[in-house]
Amino acid sequence: MEKLSWTALEYEDKERSRDWFWALGVIVFTASATAIIFGNYFLAALIVIGGGLLGLLAKKKPGRV
Repeated sequence: MEKLSWTALEYEDKERSRDWFWALGVIVFTASATAIIFGNYFLAALIVIGGGLLGLLAKKKPGRV
């Protein structure tokens, strides 16, 4: 029996503009500031970490699998 193989990208690559990253920063800042105002520091930390990871993953190019 013949073995099948192929390659593909991990995910579809989309170009993100500078405005997208600015919007992400504004949303993360306002959401974390609101969480701090309400005294929920853990949620604020989660929002900052999640926003940072989202920004890093948005800049990453997909690999071939």
